[in-house]
Amino acid sequence: MLARRTVFLCSALLLSLLIVPMAIGAGESELVLEKSFTTMTPVFMSGHPGDPNWIEGFDVTGDINLGGSKIGTLTATIRLFNPPMSSTERYDYALVKIVNTIPGFGTFETNGPGFSMGSSTSATSGDMTFSWTGSISNGTGSLSSMVGIVGGNATANSFTATGSGKEIVLYRFSY
Repeated sequence: MLARRTVFLCSALLLSLLIVPMAIGAGESELVLEKSFTTMTPVFMSGHPGDPNWIEGFDVTGDINLGGSKIGTLTATIRLFNPPMSSTERYDYALVKIVNTIPGFGTFETNGPGFSMGSSTSATSGDMTFSWTGSISNGTGSLSSMVGIVGGNATANSFTATGSGKEIVLYRFSY
């Protein structure tokens, strides 16, 4: 067991020494996008339409702002790994796909895992906290060669179907 830990620790150290300098020297740019969610439509499990005890995820639409000005729109699909949703669970894990559309430039997707944090009051208040990470892919238009990583967090209310958050986008064009 000690040997396994030592090998793991040495491997992690070696990878961090090799990967961090590549990331620093690769010439990434950073954006902080402000996202406001205008709709959050629950997706119900098969055979349970409209039953709030059988939610398997959400379809989301919203606006993308940069520096207080609207620059585009978003659509997102959030699907729980282990449905149905329980608003009182401390953590619930999901798969997130966000399509960001920026008129005049194109679109890009972010895909990755997310998790929500609930509380003992979530069931009655509808408040949710959600975080996600992911990679950038499938760009179109002038964003077709965009690659990178994202990390974001948001607060939303499942009763009002609205929310807001921020997403940090670390990107570059081409490899």
